[in-house]
Amino acid sequence: MKIINRLTSANVGQTSLGRYNRTEVGAAIAHIPRFEAYYDAEYYIAGAKEILNMAKGTMTVLPNAFTSVTNEQGQKAVERIYVNLNNSVTHLGDFDIDVNGFSFFVVLDHYNDQDLNTIRDFRLVRKVLQDDLPSFHALLSNVGATARLRRTSDREANSVLTAAVDPVNKPSIIVFSYSNGVGSINVNGKVTRGAFPQPTSGLKAEEWDWFRNMNGKAYAWGGLNIDLALPENSGYLEQLITFYKNKYSIA
Repeated sequence: MKIINRLTSANVGQTSLGRYNRTEVGAAIAHIPRFEAYYDAEYYIAGAKEILNMAKGTMTVLPNAFTSVTNEQGQKAVERIYVNLNNSVTHLGDFDIDVNGFSFFVVLDHYNDQDLNTIRDFRLVRKVLQDDLPSFHALLSNVGATARLRRTSDREANSVLTAAVDPVNKPSIIVFSYSNGVGSINVNGKVTRGAFPQPTSGLKAEEWDWFRNMNGKAYAWGGLNIDLALPENSGYLEQLITFYKNKYSIA
């Protein structure tokens, strides 16, 4: 994320510049290194076909607008109810994924409608082209309340790791991570970890995308080029998860 350092000893006199206010989320997690993408429903303009990547200060184009909603506590979320591919909010990834270590996370209320068609899986991150080359494919299953990592962009198979997602405790914060042949799925602080083949494709900007088949409400999502599951990054992971668990009363 972009960080502004305040110089307490500088005196610039009168100025017509606006006042800088540090956001709640900025104070909580902006110090975590190598943030490449961060999106937050609180800063989405209702009806817009673009959304601010707060990590870069640039706009990401959307094929369709999100619906801007609030939960029972009055907190903003962006919603998309799946109908078909024509109402997609899929947006291209705008950074190169560092195969040496990376993480993706989302805070969401996934609408699991028990449609047994796996085409309906919500694919948080997936290579654009569907093939059998090794890539990183993070999704929430539409067939049972699970988060999964798949080893290719194929939509029907190749699940390597699976973690349970409580369908009652909503929203959830889910973190998918990878480095050195190990993948992990962290659901509200509970970790599932295991061997995962090194991705070799779908790593460059615009070779992968977000939010295929979104069906639910999302509060925030982002990507970092560090593996938050590594021991040396455990403090950052705890800060990220704790912030969202406190903000959205996640058990």
